[in-house]
Amino acid sequence: MAGRERRMERAVTIGEGPLDLAAILAVARQGAPVALSGEAAFRERLEVSRRLLAEAMAADVPVYGVTTGYGRSCGHRLDRARLFGAGRHPRPTSALPVFVVHG
Repeated sequence: MAGRERRMERAVTIGEGPLDLAAILAVARQGAPVALSGEAAFRERLEVSRRLLAEAMAADVPVYGVTTGYGRSCGHRLDRARLFGAGRHPRPTSALPVFVVHG
């Protein structure tokens, strides 16, 4: 147990470069914590991606794995009410509950 705790102390940081297999396995098998990089360039890329996703969803553009199912289910669109909540319309500035939908 002490060895496992020691391995989990170091967070795997996303956004500072490619992740190697050891980092991926540390998260998947040892439960290593994950952190997002604080670098300004990474944060800006993340924000641009979030904004593009929100705009696509607001325009009712299918986004694989976000507004559709995965794999064989990719042709099935998820219900907009489930994605955004009943009576809500997505705005490019609003937070998206993607993890709630695909949980």
